Amino acid sequence: AVLAFALGLSAGYGPAAAEELDEGAAEFVQSLSNRTLEMLRTSEISEDERLERFHALLREAFDISAIGAFVLGRYWRTATQDQRAEYLRLFEDYIVRSYSARLGSVYSGEGFEINRVLPQGDDGVLVRGRITSEKNPPIRVDWYVRRPQGVYKVVDVRVEGVSMVRTQRDEFTSVIQRKGGEVEGLLEVLREKIKQLESE
Repeated sequence: AVLAFALGLSAGYGPAAAEELDEGAAEFVQSLSNRTLEMLRTSEISEDERLERFHALLREAFDISAIGAFVLGRYWRTATQDQRAEYLRLFEDYIVRSYSARLGSVYSGEGFEINRVLPQGDDGVLVRGRITSEKNPPIRVDWYVRRPQGVYKVVDVRVEGVSMVRTQRDEFTSVIQRKGGEVEGLLEVLREKIKQLESE
């Protein structure tokens, strides 16, 4: 379901175009991974600056609108324009704060290496790699990337087989259901979670 939505599975590219897409996606993921790990390693910037850099990197490299709409699922259709706008803003802030905290507590001097690149339709590529460390076992990370308008964007990341997009969708759906099926209930929870993360 994630791939069908985010990558638009189909056939169409010839061998030369597919090879170019695969190579470009691999370079994009390698650069993105290196930049992320370097951002986590550096101790020369404040936490506020680190968060700002994560925000900039997320906007640059991830298809936030597509990911956010998929995560909200069927409730995206029932949300008002104002709710959608606030939700995407809160979603980005929540992802940046929660994942930077989680990653920062786990990764320090690691590197990232690509193992395999697999085409996923006209503009989609699965880049399989792993985070390596001298002290810990390697961690498998799969990046789902697409290039719908000539610009590479990440649409999902799976760590050891666990999808970021699917996990967030299940979590947010559960919250909305507990809040009577109202998107506003999720917005309230996201506002509160962000406040908690800000105070940590």
